[in-house]
Amino acid sequence: EQELARKALKKSEFQFRNLMEQSPSPIEILNPEGKIKQVNSAWMRLWDVDEEQAAEVLEKYNMLTDQQTVDLGVAPMIKKAFGGEPVILPPVRESASQTTEEFDLPQMDLKTPWIQCHLYSINDKNGNFESVVNINMDITELNQAEEEISSSEERFRSLLEQSPMPIDILSLNSKILQTNSSWCILWGVDEAAAAAVMESYNILTAP
Repeated sequence: EQELARKALKKSEFQFRNLMEQSPSPIEILNPEGKIKQVNSAWMRLWDVDEEQAAEVLEKYNMLTDQQTVDLGVAPMIKKAFGGEPVILPPVRESASQTTEEFDLPQMDLKTPWIQCHLYSINDKNGNFESVVNINMDITELNQAEEEISSSEERFRSLLEQSPMPIDILSLNSKILQTNSSWCILWGVDEAAAAAVMESYNILTAP
């Protein structure tokens, strides 16, 4: 019976290691005091560190005393996670160099990615709080894409509004979607009247 239990434990540990190591998402497991106990390869790739550098981060870093979490406004939510509540932090841009300096870590060629963290607690077989899992979602590319879209939209609005030519933009069913100030001046209407025109007017059905 002891041999069966030993084999079951070994199998469970093997499955856990595979789950951690083969996950495409960066994962860190922290103890109740906020120290990192374990990370996976995806985590090391995210922060561009090797095993030796990761070991030093594990030795020195503490999420609960990280000043950057206070500066970013996420410290209260992190404390909730360590209180047993699953939380999803808002996207933040973490500065690995600031963490390196604060915790006296060796200088490394570190990134400043946009991260969204999903944290949840794990209890032992007796129901006692054992650790916190932190899944780091790298949303840098998504955030950059959103910023580019926002910038493009702003350029379009400026081009439309600052044009000296009256412009209206029509939908595929010939409804007016948007106008500019020059259009309002041409037709002698204010914004409220222009909005009423956009609501009711259709170029194909107008008399």
